[in-house]
Amino acid sequence: MNWKIRLQNYAFWVGVIGLVGMVVVYFSPGFDFTPVKEILMAALTLCAMLGIVTDPTTSGVADSKVSEEKMSINETAEDVVKKMQEENK
Repeated sequence: MNWKIRLQNYAFWVGVIGLVGMVVVYFSPGFDFTPVKEILMAALTLCAMLGIVTDPTTSGVADSKVSEEKMSINETAEDVVKKMQEENK
């Protein structure tokens, strides 16, 4: 995992903030207003999920074209690029 790139991606930080927020809300003994707590936990869960599923090697939250074209976990980026070039000929 390339931490240098991951730490520069805003979606990663949204996920970290969401995760930390969920832990704080969950373990807050004085926070008993259930409807607000449920809505807050749902929003924080979505933030955490965004940080988990985002590809940090691309700008924004979309996957790269190479990632979208991969058919196997064992397939390398070079394999995908070669396959894409052959299809465009």
